[in-house]
Amino acid sequence: MQKFRWEASGGFISCIDDPNLVFGVKEIEGKVVEVILKRRNPDDIFQRWVLLPCDENEHNEYQIDFKKSL
Repeated sequence: MQKFRWEASGGFISCIDDPNLVFGVKEIEGKVVEVILKRRNPDDIFQRWVLLPCDENEHNEYQIDFKKSL
């Protein structure tokens, strides 16, 4: 199983084993159809992510518990 980390400075979600692999989106005719693993491209805005907490009382810039949002 691969592990990923969110880089707050750039907004990339990168693979821990290979930081040049990041989550991006695949578009068809201007519509986002799926999230895919891609080579890092700093000019591709569709590889940058903003993570927001579901509960503002639990806001922590570096740690988000995704289990609570499922």
